[in-house]
Amino acid sequence: MNDLNPFKIMAYAYTVEFQQNIALNSDDVARHYSMEGRIVLDKLLEKNRPENDLMHEVFESLKWQMELESLDHDVLTALANGVCAVLRDNPEFTKLFLK
Repeated sequence: MNDLNPFKIMAYAYTVEFQQNIALNSDDVARHYSMEGRIVLDKLLEKNRPENDLMHEVFESLKWQMELESLDHDVLTALANGVCAVLRDNPEFTKLFLK
């Protein structure tokens, strides 16, 4: 994932990194640290497909930047899963953003 760094989300540049055992003390396998400009994914995801979890943290950043505090965690998770499915299932649509 080093090729994602810096990872720009609107006005902020983030680093995306993997760390061991962030999910040990909670159910979180990813975390968004807005003030530090970091997104951390559990190393357990490294060999799997971390896209949905990364997309969820992107939505967490958007929520923070746009002050959308009324959006709860379940809504962000559902949106992240839905957007990832659309992008994965429609590669031609995804290519429109690369022009």
